[in-house]
Amino acid sequence: MNIEEKDRDKVISEISECQGRILQTLVPTILAMGLISIADREKFALITSVTAFSVLFSTCLYVTSLSYKIFRNASFIRVLTERNAKHETFYWEEVLSKFNKHQSPPKIIGYETKTIAIIYLVFSFTYIFMFYEIDPLVTMMLGLILTVTAIRMLFIPNFSDKYYEEWTKILDEYDESL
Repeated sequence: MNIEEKDRDKVISEISECQGRILQTLVPTILAMGLISIADREKFALITSVTAFSVLFSTCLYVTSLSYKIFRNASFIRVLTERNAKHETFYWEEVLSKFNKHQSPPKIIGYETKTIAIIYLVFSFTYIFMFYEIDPLVTMMLGLILTVTAIRMLFIPNFSDKYYEEWTKILDEYDESL
């Protein structure tokens, strides 16, 4: 089975675009949190709290979905590369996969996704700390939502092998149907 070069380029382009969109999302989020942190919490407590939550939740969820797409698509490219591998041809994804089996990346900073997830975890704890005095129950509930979303993002790279296996199975079934 071969994939048209144009389609392969589309998948690789989407990975690159997702990575760019993550950076475009993270920088304004950090700036927004900085601005929210200097707001007058006493006079505008609820507005500040809701604004902080909405900024953190929406950007964290968006970055999580982009991270999922990156790892899903990268797994697809890895499967295609291994299927099309020839001994006289050098494929980056194949060699990188073998490298990662022998030398795994550092636990926290190995993937940008994990680093960003830790940033969002810190933001979620900061959110709880900043607004706990205003309304403890609401703040804890919203803080928990932020924390769960950040934790989900943290584990996306761990499912890379699962995505790889799923793509392999799908492409094997596709080959059999031909």
